[in-house]
Amino acid sequence: MPIRLVFPSVCSGNVHSERTVSLTAVAPRLYTRDGQFKTGALFTPYHDLTGTVTRAWHIFETHLPLKRFRKLCEVLRDLILKVAILLMLVLFIVQGSGASLSAQETASTCEVNATNREPETTASPSVALKPKARAVRSIEERSQHIQRLRKEYELPTSNWPAPAVDAGVKWRELGTIEAPPVSALAPTSPAKIQLGRVLFFDPRLSRTKEMACASCHDPDLGWADGRMSAFGLGRTILARNTPSILNASLQPALFWDSRARNLEDQARQVLLNPKEMGATEADLIATLGNISEYRVLFQEAFGSESVSLDRVSQAIAAFETTLLGGRSPFDRFLNGQSQALSDSALVGLDLFRREARCINCHHGPTFSDGQLHGLNISHYGNKREDLGRYNVTGAAQDSGLFRTPSLRNVTATGPYMHSGLFELDELLTLYNAGMPRTPHANDNSKTPRSSQYSGTKPLPVKSPLLKPLGLNSQDLQDLASFLEALAEPRIRIRPPELPASDSQRELTNQKAASRPADESS
Repeated sequence: MPIRLVFPSVCSGNVHSERTVSLTAVAPRLYTRDGQFKTGALFTPYHDLTGTVTRAWHIFETHLPLKRFRKLCEVLRDLILKVAILLMLVLFIVQGSGASLSAQETASTCEVNATNREPETTASPSVALKPKARAVRSIEERSQHIQRLRKEYELPTSNWPAPAVDAGVKWRELGTIEAPPVSALAPTSPAKIQLGRVLFFDPRLSRTKEMACASCHDPDLGWADGRMSAFGLGRTILARNTPSILNASLQPALFWDSRARNLEDQARQVLLNPKEMGATEADLIATLGNISEYRVLFQEAFGSESVSLDRVSQAIAAFETTLLGGRSPFDRFLNGQSQALSDSALVGLDLFRREARCINCHHGPTFSDGQLHGLNISHYGNKREDLGRYNVTGAAQDSGLFRTPSLRNVTATGPYMHSGLFELDELLTLYNAGMPRTPHANDNSKTPRSSQYSGTKPLPVKSPLLKPLGLNSQDLQDLASFLEALAEPRIRIRPPELPASDSQRELTNQKAASRPADESS
């Protein structure tokens, strides 16, 4: 029968209450995260054992009436210790082969629960164990598997292997970037795109004249900002991570909580947000209307010099519709360059569509369904709490829902998720474990919970599409290789020269006119 001991907690942070676990489940003390046995860690329990036996023997020895037997007793004591250690070794080996919890499972469970740790005042959730990681293929098996995948994925996408998609998911096959739709409010034109390009890089649109659209959507940083959370006016730390606007024109809604209907609406909300750009329509009219070059640009784009919030938003949106990807190694693979994907990336593509189940949410040309899903990483009940769509609608079923981000060019836009707290390898580990779970997460309408941060709000809803996967370390490396194959080539974009204000232009002309003739020559 396996030896079982009672430990106060297997994971840090009091995630689990006191429970009985097998000795081999006490990872990572005895095992590494890859499941390898730590040689040095083995002797820790034996030190405790030898200490106990030695202390007991000392008590017995002090009461021995016959001194001549002490030498014999010392030999006997050493023999007992060696036998005890040998028995413990045997039991550890036997227990290790039949343990109900592997070291890798326990370590992953700890990581998942620690990510969305519950407040101490609530009941501890039960442990959701993920499946045991499947065996890693041998070199020969992997070679044969890659050869088979080469044949299957060289065919047109319509003949690719069937993906692992749950019932009810309206999925689209992965594909190349398509032409963006016509603007929801007004058609684009080259003149409107040029005006929008200049406005996008101009910080004078903000109340303090220090924040431009490009301040958070930097072309050198994948049209994001590379920060955990965005900065607003006066370096105010905003609540969420900045999403990339590459291919944003192909999304059905924008922002992490989908509160913007289209690019025009998104630009307008950012311009008026007091924490972001803090502008007003009157400010925009006064600032842009007094710059002669802008009056010319508005005339060319809209047929009159009139400046308005709607026109500024439409021009910025027109420029953003030109920000499209489609030049990644994956796109080249789809266009017939079969060697554009490495062997590892090809295996990752197959995993992405099948065993890893990514295609349930990340599908189509943009690698996003554009829908809202709950991942249960809302930090419910602590100071970083963000309930996503619920903050817009107030509906209990929207608690913890966030829009599915595109995975195109994903390796250039870290850190990740709405909180910006994760790196790519950490996310793969979390998805492999099925994401954290919250007690009564599927019964949130009946179990609102109160905390100093939440008041009384419904618990986040976790998507039923998230399931433990049981992928091994090689699988995760292959998935990462495929995501790297979605990266766009680095293109340097020089910001346009901004129009000078009329007063600046007049001052420049005055300085030029006052220079001596020899200096001007």
